Amino acid sequence: CPYDRQPIFSFFSFFSFSFFIFFFFFFFVSSSDDSFFVKLGAFILSNSARFHFSGCATKPRRSVGLDPAFSDYVKVPNDVHMFERIFALAQHLDPDLIFDNFCAPPIFSTPAENLAQHLVEETINKHEKFLFVHPETHSSKRWSTEYFDAVLSAFLECCPEYRVVVCSRYAYALRGHPRVHHLHPHLEVAMSLAGLADCFLGVDSCFLHAADLYRIPGVALFGSTRSAHW
Repeated sequence: CPYDRQPIFSFFSFFSFSFFIFFFFFFFVSSSDDSFFVKLGAFILSNSARFHFSGCATKPRRSVGLDPAFSDYVKVPNDVHMFERIFALAQHLDPDLIFDNFCAPPIFSTPAENLAQHLVEETINKHEKFLFVHPETHSSKRWSTEYFDAVLSAFLECCPEYRVVVCSRYAYALRGHPRVHHLHPHLEVAMSLAGLADCFLGVDSCFLHAADLYRIPGVALFGSTRSAHW
């Protein structure tokens, strides 16, 4: 947002902002399930236009945002992905932009990709396929080990041509099964390994997004999250 002059904050603006921080600190800490910092961040982002404009000596000549406080209010449905909401701002400025043109598989170092390829060749036979599994995320939205055991047992029974590679920091899901392999490699190697999989099973984690960018068919298991929020 270009400004005619640098923003000038008055004592009242500073006091008001401090009051909001103080009030919401106690409100968020004492309330339900999400962490304080997540809620505080969401509040500040959703009210950033009001904070920004109220503290400026002059209003910007033009502003673009997802809030009616902006001069160019970009209306986006609430039921789309957050990245699509943000990308709508760029499309407002340049309607020819296409979201998919900015979605490409992640690229990692050559040693990491070579090691991932080596692990696949060591673990998976030529006539076999493999399912990459990443079961770990924040405890509030993580599936239990028992659930993963049940899903993977059923999967291995109906898909004998598959092996399963579970990438996790701790022992997880069907430990000791002859067609289930547990790996705890470097993050770059793990991501590269996910890119070589035939399909993906995971939770709400960075591996889910990596698999999506790799265009690998996958299933994401959301545990005890609030469907209305997502």
